[in-house]
Formats: sequence, structure tokens, C-alpha cells
Amino acid sequence: MRGTTRCTPSGAGTSFVCALIVLQVAGVLLRTSAATAVGAVGAVSSDVALPIDSFTTKYCGSCENIVEQAYVSGENVTWTEIEKLGDTLCKLLPKIVQQRACIALVKELVDIGESLDISVQSSYSPYMLCSLLSLCSTNCCLMPYSPEQIHLAYPGDPTQLAFSWTTSEKVPNPMVQLGSSSGAFTRNVSASASTYSKGGWKGFLYTATATGLTPSQKYYYRVGDPAMGWTVINFTTTAAKPVSSNGSGQHTALVIGDMGASDVSDKTIARMQPWVLNGSADILVHAGDISYANGYQPTWDDYMRKVESIVSHVPYMVAPGNHEVFYNFTSYKSRFAMPGKQSKSDTNMFYSFDYENVHYVAYNFEKELGFAFDMKPGGVQYNWLENDLEAATQNRNAVPWIVLFGHRPLYCSTYDDSNTNVNCGLHAADYRSYIEPMLNKYKVDLVVQAHVHNYERTYPVVSEMVTATSYQSPSAPVYVVCGAAGQKEGLDSGFYDPPPAWSAARISRYGFAVLGTDGPSRLSWKFVASDSGEVLDEITITK
Repeated sequence: MRGTTRCTPSGAGTSFVCALIVLQVAGVLLRTSAATAVGAVGAVSSDVALPIDSFTTKYCGSCENIVEQAYVSGENVTWTEIEKLGDTLCKLLPKIVQQRACIALVKELVDIGESLDISVQSSYSPYMLCSLLSLCSTNCCLMPYSPEQIHLAYPGDPTQLAFSWTTSEKVPNPMVQLGSSSGAFTRNVSASASTYSKGGWKGFLYTATATGLTPSQKYYYRVGDPAMGWTVINFTTTAAKPVSSNGSGQHTALVIGDMGASDVSDKTIARMQPWVLNGSADILVHAGDISYANGYQPTWDDYMRKVESIVSHVPYMVAPGNHEVFYNFTSYKSRFAMPGKQSKSDTNMFYSFDYENVHYVAYNFEKELGFAFDMKPGGVQYNWLENDLEAATQNRNAVPWIVLFGHRPLYCSTYDDSNTNVNCGLHAADYRSYIEPMLNKYKVDLVVQAHVHNYERTYPVVSEMVTATSYQSPSAPVYVVCGAAGQKEGLDSGFYDPPPAWSAARISRYGFAVLGTDGPSRLSWKFVASDSGEVLDEITITK
């Protein structure tokens, strides 16, 4: 027996058990507003609709103190212990159905935290953890009514463009104003407003879709509200280039995966900015693991402010990754206006669009926690993909290239952190068994992947068999891993030794890719180092 735990006012934090005892005592106070608690844990009961402030103003500090008691015990608090703490909180709720819903939320967060191998104590302060449980609120923005986090999306029509932004307080008449010269705005386009409260987030999201634009024309714009104010500066963007009837034309896409809001991504953003500001890049494609918020909502806001200098000028087209999974992708689903409706998926989790002479397909690979639409033959996402690729194949005279992007790799050759072979072994084999035959059937040209934090390129490959070592009229897709844009977890360098026969290039450095087309017969791809701007790898696919 190691002794008895004593919880006194001066020494209550000596163990995790003390935290549970303190929590039970605090329950007397918490029960005085049980209905408010129901509203705070995230809509566990549809008949309770109280503002989150009514809970967090009173009890956020109590929650922080309780978690602090656990943290100062000197032990490494585990997700299992957080689950026990959460269960005790949930049992304070007055109704069994509410308790069960609350416990389910805690269990979901614990499962996600464990699956992502997140260390609780080193990743979340007490305030951060309490906000994850919606016991503390987080404000999105720096000022109440000033628009921020401006970003664009491409609806799939070169005469249209979607504008999105965020404010802390809701404005009465949100809109985007556009014109062909600075300060001369000739069009007003009203925006829709939405919000969410998962993770204690407070703010409002707006999206306005402008139609009737002239393809390839430069536009000046600002977003905001006539009464509450506009963005401080006027932004510029260029409408998409028109789709030709014969696949001619040129465009350039910047491609990233696994970036995040930390300072590690600073060099990547700085290196990409000139491409956008001088008009060399048309769109930015992100193959999942976007902000690395891991459920903490202010990180989403920090990230969107950080990339605004790029994505306020060119469309930002994204696919979900495993680090977006919190609250069933609520933050991702709420923030990005992807063309799901236009591409008949009715979701921004997977979709497609034609940008000039490339048909882009965004795919959701996040099946591990049961959140992906079914990828297996006969599943919802699988059927959609087949219909989409069949239609794209029939349209290849006008749009000759097909590029699929998504988070998890079908081909990679890197060991996991624990020197196991799950991501590039077991999981990659699963994904290949689901969709590789379809990618071959419809002759997808390039598959962009991420998740593994490095860069890798394959030869044209089918079922792990190399079909050619050149890229001239390949008979199979080329696969690239581009997961090194600057996430905070560090680079992966544990490559297989020797490399598989299908692996043509492997690089463990931070960087981004540049995809370019030159008519129907040439697609170029290069990987650029974030620190130096050096081109580290380059190929041209011809047909």
C-alpha cells in the first residue's frame, strides 16, 4: 500500500484521484444549473437550447481547476483517465439520456485522441481540454464585426466563385462587393450565415457565391457588411479560365498535404506566396490534415488567418484528413464550401470539379474511425466515384487529365513512428483493394496522397507491379505522397530499405508540389523545398 491520498485546499492536486474527489464536490455547485450544463456539452438534448455562455461563464474556471488538479499530480495523464473524469462530469446531468449522450461524446474524443496518438498533458492545457468538452468557449476572431479568415473556393464553373469569411458577432447584411478596379465595386452578392458550437467555438461563418463572372478576368473585392464595416484592404482574384473543347490551355496548381498552423509551416507559406501574388498559380489543393487543430477550435482560426494571404486570392480546394475527424468533421464541414452539390455528392467530404483541362477528384479516406462514406464496392462513396470517373472519361476530349487527391496513401514505403508497417502496409493494401482497380479502369493520370510526412513518387504502377519506368503515355496511374508542408509532428524518414521496385523517388524535407498542364499532352509535376525553393524532384507525364 502506497499510502492514503489527502485532498486539502492547499494540496488537493497531489493525485488524479484527488481531481475526481474535487469534481464530485463541485457537483453540488454544478447541479444548481443542470439544464445549462446540458446545453454546454453539445446539444445532448434537443429540448434544451441555452447559449453556451450561460454555462462557460460560471463553470469554465471550475473545469480548468479540476483538470489542473489532475495535471499537477506529476503523472502523465492518459486518455483513459480523461474518460473517467468525463464520465463523472456526465453523471452530473439530470437525465439518463443526457448522461449517455455526454458519455458518448467523451468516448468519441478519447477514441480519436488515442487513434492519433495524442499526448493529453503535453498537447492540451486545462483550458484547451475543457473547451474540447465544450465546458469553455473560444472566440473565433480578433474583433467583433471585422471580417477575417477570407478564403475562396471554386464551384466548378468558370463564371462562378465562392467567397467565405468569419466574424465574431453576427452581422445583419453580410455580402461580397466586386468590381473591375480598386474601390469601384459594381456588384453586391449576399452571403448566407452559419455557425457551430462544437469545441466551445463562438463565431459566424459566411459564404457568398458570385455568378456571371467573366472567365480569366481580374476582380477586386471586399467582404463585410454595409453597416458594420468591410475588410480593411481590397483583395484581388481572377476568375477561372474557361474550359476549351479540345483540352488546350494551361494552368498551375499548388499542392500540399499535412500543413498546420504552427511555425513549422511558415517557410512553406512564404515560399508559395509569390506564386499566388504574381499570378503564376491558379488554385491551391490540400490533401488533408489542414490545421492540426486536433479539436481545439482557436487553432482552426489561427490557421485560416495564416493562409489568408494565399487563399484570399486563389481557390482553396481541400480534402479531409484524420486530424479533421473531431466532432465528426464538424469544423471541416462548416468552414469549406466545396462543390459537392455541383458534382452530385452533396457533401464537401468528397467531390469533383473541372478546372480548365484537369478533372480533379477529392476523396475521403477516413474510414478508420467509421467516419468515411463507404469506400468498398457497392458503398455510397465508391458508387459516386465510379459514376464520376465514367462521366469524366467520356469528357476527355475537353478535359483530358484526371487527378485524384485524398489523404491516405495507396502507395508509400515509410515505416510508422513505432517502426511498424501499418500506414504503408496494412492500410495502403486495404485502400488499393477498394479503389485501385477503378483508378486503372478509368485511366486516372495522377493520384495525390499525404498522411505520411515526407515526399515519395512512384513509377506507373498497378497492383504493386511497375508498368513502365518512363512517364511517356503511361498505362497506369502515377502516385505521389506530398505530406510535408509543415506539420508540427516532424518529418518521417524511416524509408523501407531496399525501396520497393515501384518507388522512384523519396525525400524527407519540407516542401510543396507544383502541378502544371500544357494542353492535352503534357502534365508536369515538381516538388519544391520550402526552405530554399530548390526543385527536388520533377517529372512530366505525356500522352
